[in-house]
Amino acid sequence: MRIKIYDKTFTPLTTLFVSSSTSDFNDLNYKTQVDGVGDASFVVRLDNAKVTTANMKHYNRVEIMDDDNTVRWVGVIVEKTIGINIMTVKCYGLAHILDKRVTGDAEVHTGPANTEIGELLTSANATEDTGITAGTMDVTTAVNLTFNKGKVLSSIKSIVDSVGAQYKVGPDRKLYVQDVVGQDLSGSVIFRFEKLLPEFTNILQFQVTDDGKPIISQSHGKSNTLTSVQDDVVIHAEFGLLEEFKNFSEINDQTTLDNATANNNQTSGLSPAIALRPDMTDNFDAGDVVRVILNNGFINIDTDYQILEKSVQIVNAQKKIIVRLNLEVKDFIQDLRKMRENLELLNRSV
Repeated sequence: MRIKIYDKTFTPLTTLFVSSSTSDFNDLNYKTQVDGVGDASFVVRLDNAKVTTANMKHYNRVEIMDDDNTVRWVGVIVEKTIGINIMTVKCYGLAHILDKRVTGDAEVHTGPANTEIGELLTSANATEDTGITAGTMDVTTAVNLTFNKGKVLSSIKSIVDSVGAQYKVGPDRKLYVQDVVGQDLSGSVIFRFEKLLPEFTNILQFQVTDDGKPIISQSHGKSNTLTSVQDDVVIHAEFGLLEEFKNFSEINDQTTLDNATANNNQTSGLSPAIALRPDMTDNFDAGDVVRVILNNGFINIDTDYQILEKSVQIVNAQKKIIVRLNLEVKDFIQDLRKMRENLELLNRSV
């Protein structure tokens, strides 16, 4: 692994290496997310000539790469904790730059969601280049919102939420806005635990927390003089009337308000997390759709899921990968509720 550090214009400053003969850093962790910023951290020694004030400056850009130069994560330095002879460097994903930029005053965005998000990104880059360019943005549902010196990232999220889509800034420094960001890898990437076929197993642990607090069956929305009430009949029938009110102050028309209010309804926050074998090929990222086969005698699952979050920790030069999956597959939810809240599938090395 290597960490490449740039200044705020992506001009290279230095590269930190880990190999059999040298170790410029350790305790490397990084996380990519759908609809989020992600983060990373690593530890360096203060007596390393590469660890200078200029190289470790706040908002320097950082790329985490494999030895073959495959970029896995990109972001900015936001915090340093300095000890006697070491320093812990914390970073946020590159999308954080959009959280440090603001829109104009009374800036109206009326039109297809992808067009309006593209205009937000273009405007931010025109002020000063963020390093983020437009990737695939194919959500064409119409929106009508007004932003008043709002954060650009929050404004993008407001548009995305109002049309029920997703966003992500990838390791290629591109902003993606799609119904489902990521690739469909279900034909080639399989997370598997089969009790009777241990030689095919690449899942080390499985843990799930079933959280009912986020459940909303009826949402009330308001924006200036506009109001909306959206009831999800399926969630309502299963859990009863569970209401929430949200003020969507940026929305200007009834259709956009209705869509945003309806998208506020949600079922229980069941969040499966899977820990994978260190030797599994790392050819997937947050947003990608993968296949999950899980058969341990209690449950029998063979279906596709989207990775919402991917966390990587480098341990003894090996990658420890934990993925959090989506919440939308009904059969998966019903089967998992038959199990204990926290289920460890394997307590030994496979």
